[in-house]
Amino acid sequence: MNDINFDPLIERFKNNIYGNCKGHIREHIIKQQLLKHLGILKDAPLDCADVGGGLGQMTQWLAEMGHRVDYCDLSRRMYDSAWRTLSENVKTRCHFLLGPYQEKLNKEYDLVHCQAVLEWLAEPAEGIAKLTKLVKPQGYLVAIFYNKAAIMMRNLIRGNINAAFSDIQGDGIGLTPIHPLDIETVFRQIEDQQFVIEHWFGIRTFTDFQVKDIRTRLRTETLLEAESKLCEQDPYRAFGRYIGLIAKKKSSTEALND
Repeated sequence: MNDINFDPLIERFKNNIYGNCKGHIREHIIKQQLLKHLGILKDAPLDCADVGGGLGQMTQWLAEMGHRVDYCDLSRRMYDSAWRTLSENVKTRCHFLLGPYQEKLNKEYDLVHCQAVLEWLAEPAEGIAKLTKLVKPQGYLVAIFYNKAAIMMRNLIRGNINAAFSDIQGDGIGLTPIHPLDIETVFRQIEDQQFVIEHWFGIRTFTDFQVKDIRTRLRTETLLEAESKLCEQDPYRAFGRYIGLIAKKKSSTEALND
C-alpha cells in the first residue's frame, strides 16, 4: 500500500471538510490552541514547515505572522490550489514543494506543522520518525492526527461492530483514513525521538457524534464555543475526531543526559 495522494479526493475534501462546520471547527480549534500554548509563534521570523499543507490555510496563517514557510504536499491539485489562493503579500515568505515530504524536506526547522497526514501514510511510524528529524533541537512539532478511538466509537454507535475493531478503517478512496492512530502509541513514538509533549487537545470532541439534523440545527458559533470549552478537558479531549499535540525537541545536552 502506498501513501494516499489526495488528487482524486480534493473536491470532496473541499466540500465535505472545509465547506461546512467540520472544517470551521477544526481550523478554529487548532489556531486557538496554538496561539494559547505555542509561545514561539511570537518570535518571528521562524523557519517553518507545513507538511501536507493541503489548501494552504496554515501556510497563509503562519506567513501572515511573519514566518518563513516551506509548504509541501504530495497532491499536485492541492499544491496548485494553495498556490492560487494564497495572497500575494505572503508568497514572498513561502517556498512551495511538490512531492512526499520524506524526500522533499531535508533541513531542520524551528516549527514543523503536520496536519492530517500521518494517518494516510502506508507506514505511519516511519512517517513520524522522519517528521521528528525535521525539527531543530529546542524546536517544536505540531502534529494533528485522526484519532482511532473516535472512529471506533463512531462505528460502535452506528452498529458497525466489525469495522470498529479493524486496524484498517478507510479504503483510500473516501475521506476515512487508512490508518487512524492510537493516542498513546503516537505520543510514545514522538517521545522516543527525544521530544517532550507539552500540550495536547481534541478537535471535534462531540460534534461528529451528533445526529446530523441536530448538528445542522445549531449555529456554528454555538458549536465552536462548546468545542472550545471541552478541547483541553479530560475525558472529552480523548474523544476528538482529531488529536492535536505540541511537542518540544530536547536540546543536545538534554538528550545526552537522558
